[in-house]
Amino acid sequence: MRKRTWIVLLAALASLAWLATGCTTTADDDDSAGDDDDAGGDEAPVITNLDVYIAVPSGETEEMLNFAFDYSDAEGDIQDGQILLWVDGSMGAVADLADEEDATSGALVVYGDLGGATGFQWEATYLFGVQLVDRGGNESNELEEEFTLPAEP
Repeated sequence: MRKRTWIVLLAALASLAWLATGCTTTADDDDSAGDDDDAGGDEAPVITNLDVYIAVPSGETEEMLNFAFDYSDAEGDIQDGQILLWVDGSMGAVADLADEEDATSGALVVYGDLGGATGFQWEATYLFGVQLVDRGGNESNELEEEFTLPAEP
């Protein structure tokens, strides 16, 4: 099953506390990827193509910092997993995938607020990182990308 998921991260990076909620659009209705009652296997997911950018996410009204990446997971057990995000080597967020459907491949987009108390400085360069952890606790590879925030709007 291939799917695309948008996950909203709201909170201040300055305190390194992020909350997550999400909604899913499924491109394929094949439910053979996994069973919600399965505790997860021992094969780690693989993530590729990290893209960090600023845009207005679907359903939102203002520009936000977006982290998009593709994943594959042979066991299809991402439900109840997590997305780990970090900035310049320090953990910045943990997004729970409790509401996600299991899938063997797809794309995830995580986005968060740029305004106010986030701790980001305009026109500064940051090293952002991401990792996917499946239901069995298997950690994917890590991806990192440098991104320079634009001038303040």
